[in-house]
Amino acid sequence: MNSKIQTIIRAHGRLSVDIDKLGENEDLYDAGMTSHATVNVMLALENHFDIEFPDSMLSRKTFASIESIAEAVAGFLHGELPRVRGRDIERHRGGDKDGHDAHEMGQAKIACHGAPPW
Repeated sequence: MNSKIQTIIRAHGRLSVDIDKLGENEDLYDAGMTSHATVNVMLALENHFDIEFPDSMLSRKTFASIESIAEAVAGFLHGELPRVRGRDIERHRGGDKDGHDAHEMGQAKIACHGAPPW
């Protein structure tokens, strides 16, 4: 799972250093990840693993390192957290019934809930 998380971070995290040179517990924000890039990483993780991070997990701590992200994702995959909330199922299919794509839906989530607190 960590290798897929690294692939997602490599594609969406906009790090200033090579992800392969970071340890699993090194701070991704110190490596150049911004709050905007974090949202892109979160959306890619949600799409790939068919999960949705609840508002309570939208914190810098959750996305601070490969290991912290892996722990969060594992919580979903092991049934400790619900994978998809009912009202958001369509988003995980790549859009909704009105034709909005997943990126638009993610932007709508940000608009409704405000920017993440990191």
